[in-house]
Amino acid sequence: SRSRSSRSMPVPPSAAVRAQLDALQSCSIRGRRAAVESCSPPASASGPASAVVRVPYCGEALRVRLCFQPSPAGYVLDLVPDLDSFLPMASFGVDPYALVPLEALTAWSVDDPLGAVRVLEGMLEALAAAMRLALDGDEGAAEGG
Repeated sequence: SRSRSSRSMPVPPSAAVRAQLDALQSCSIRGRRAAVESCSPPASASGPASAVVRVPYCGEALRVRLCFQPSPAGYVLDLVPDLDSFLPMASFGVDPYALVPLEALTAWSVDDPLGAVRVLEGMLEALAAAMRLALDGDEGAAEGG
């Protein structure tokens, strides 16, 4: 009789996703405490999972939805900015969707417990850079006349 344990797998992907969700619960991003507002861990060994994370930024509470989607390779991660919470930035001409770090999402690995945290950090770094550009641009335009 073949025992099922003969195929020794590393951590099942869903457990690795749970580890990332746990890391999000207690992380600080760019020195600010993030809060997980809602979280649905994988219901099965390879089920989808998601979390809505709130990150304080310049007096705003930015919300980002992280979606862990099952794929043939294990999981893929997708970041969906909550547009309402990004309105103040959008008024400066910053496109929240343009902030999602595609390279980081591609490089993201389900086995890295801090993977999701890193991708979120990348998004906020992109936001900070975009806001600096937007504000500098305004000043530059004012000087140029």
